[in-house]
Amino acid sequence: MNKVLPIFSLISATQRGWEISNYQTLENADLIFKALHRDDHYIFVFQQEGRSQIMLDFETVEINGAAILCILPGQAHQGILAEHVDAWFFAVNPEMVKDSFRHFFEELVPQTKLVSLAFNEVQTVTKMMELLSYMSNQPNESCSLDEINRSLSDACIGVIVNEFKKLIGPENPNLSRTVMITKKFRSLLLKSFRTMKSPSDYASSLSISPSYLNEAVKKTTGFSASYWINQEVVLEAKRILFHTDASVKEVAEQLGYEDYSYFTRVFTKIAGMSPITFRINYRK
Repeated sequence: MNKVLPIFSLISATQRGWEISNYQTLENADLIFKALHRDDHYIFVFQQEGRSQIMLDFETVEINGAAILCILPGQAHQGILAEHVDAWFFAVNPEMVKDSFRHFFEELVPQTKLVSLAFNEVQTVTKMMELLSYMSNQPNESCSLDEINRSLSDACIGVIVNEFKKLIGPENPNLSRTVMITKKFRSLLLKSFRTMKSPSDYASSLSISPSYLNEAVKKTTGFSASYWINQEVVLEAKRILFHTDASVKEVAEQLGYEDYSYFTRVFTKIAGMSPITFRINYRK
């Protein structure tokens, strides 16, 4: 029987499309994410101070001091450490996130999960969170309040996007074409990695040559298109292996591999261990 990993939804908690919570002096004993789970929505963790650790898709992310962490819908995560943490948790349904913002997070977050904040930046984000919190407690007595809440959510996410953009810096004009190709590739990859396994598949969909695709992706990210394809496949395989009792062959089939022995070789090369060893190690 499959182990079902909890998937939390905002629908049962609010009809607003977003929810905000504030935690003061959060400690290990009070961790709110006590079990590994997924969400069907975005979570922006705004830590004002303290030290914390979150396991995010089987990697430990440590947050020291003031920072923002973005957790994408579907990412497995669990709080594993909290020391004197003051933090806000801003949860937003995907349909409440503008396409431009959503694409930004989907492309950036797998590489850059969090951004540290300076004092003035902390003040700005804090004011946004406090305003959202205030509005969340207002009675919904008119349809205009829905528009206000949507606008406030857009503004807050826009501030968060701006902080991440400061981290990556302005785009080099000379890379604009390669950056655009890489963004389109990463967006297509997120949707198609189960059925499209080779750079030539993606190059064909983008109407460019495989060599040009690899050149663009490597120039922008430092890694080849094949690297990112395998990373996405192995990440999803890890999720399935941890959350279910599916056999390696069944996992391979779910990810579009007819030859599960080949899938095993790919997984072992990327993860540094076999699928079975991964499942045993992470279920201890």
